[in-house]
Amino acid sequence: MKPKKLLSVLILNAETALDKRTYDPTAHFALHLGQMRAPFSELNIADATDARALRKVTHMIITGSSASVASGNLPAWYESAAAVIRAAVAAGIPTLGVCFGHQLLARIYGGETSVQPAKEPEVGWNEVRVCKDDPVLGPAGTAFSVFNLHFDEVVSLPKKAMQVAQSDRCRIHGFRLSGVPVWGIQSHPEITPSIARQILTGTQRLFSAEKQPYIKEALQAEAHDSGHIRILLRNFLRQ
Repeated sequence: MKPKKLLSVLILNAETALDKRTYDPTAHFALHLGQMRAPFSELNIADATDARALRKVTHMIITGSSASVASGNLPAWYESAAAVIRAAVAAGIPTLGVCFGHQLLARIYGGETSVQPAKEPEVGWNEVRVCKDDPVLGPAGTAFSVFNLHFDEVVSLPKKAMQVAQSDRCRIHGFRLSGVPVWGIQSHPEITPSIARQILTGTQRLFSAEKQPYIKEALQAEAHDSGHIRILLRNFLRQ
């Protein structure tokens, strides 16, 4: 019997453009992983070109990003990063994709039409509901308030996947690949109210005129964070 690996979480940081003072996905997850005393390392997704980076990894988190994998849009690093992600999944490494990471997993395993511009973008705090018993998100019927910031969404699931969460505006708010420990969630459970305001104010000028009302509304709304990140990460690291 092979000795069990010591816990080692790889944060695959998918943000390649924004200033870290505005959005730093690794730091945002580090805040929670540190409280759990969970060892982690970071790899920027643009540098994810070699599966040997996975040798000591026990879990992988794919973060949010200002990039897009909606139909017609692919970052320059997509193919090499997708190969590393497929290698992680094939090796049985529990993988969690958050927001862009959720969409990236859907694109890799569901094809180019899986992600499209959202008909109703979600910006700010809203309720997400678990619709199927899940070992990471929790029992069906669980509801939690969480931060969202997405103008693309997953519109169709990979063939070997099941929907596990939804919201009023987004039908596929979470999914799990069948037979492997892989999850995608559209929300940003790692983002705290203060960090959310930092992101919204820091990126507001970057959004087009038609997106501005969503940002302004989110900045004026009261934050409602259920703290579901603690449950989600605890359950994920048990996989």
